[in-house]
Amino acid sequence: MSIKDKLNLIRQIDSISFQPNKGIKRNLYWSAVVGFIAFVALTIFWQQLGVDGRLVCGCIIAYVIIFGFIDITFRLHVRYTFDKASNAIYKENPILGKHRIMKLDEATIFQSSEVGEWHYSLGRRKKEFLKSYTISPSFFERKASELEAEEYEREI
Repeated sequence: MSIKDKLNLIRQIDSISFQPNKGIKRNLYWSAVVGFIAFVALTIFWQQLGVDGRLVCGCIIAYVIIFGFIDITFRLHVRYTFDKASNAIYKENPILGKHRIMKLDEATIFQSSEVGEWHYSLGRRKKEFLKSYTISPSFFERKASELEAEEYEREI
């Protein structure tokens, strides 16, 4: 699967738009599996778990539900549009709607890194570290991920 398909890339004459968080579907799936296993363990082994075991299973279930809801509503369907005609960058979310986050002239793209992974971020020039937006999937220090990063740079 190409990076265009992974990011749901749409190119038009004067704009480009994509969804950088489409890759979290797999994480949501595995979180749901872990939550389901914790729920099954809680119901089947209620007496054997004791208070601490019930508390751990309950916390896992609550974590999966809360962060799954946040990811689905606020991260999964976010679309960034770089519009040359209006000289603006838009962030679109089905719940919050479409709003302009900055002008194209004042935007800067930089690499942000965390432990063992990195991604491209978008920020306002000279204020990029105060508020930034993740505009790429996470890349890791592996050969396959480096090839995907090169494809991202070339295509996007």
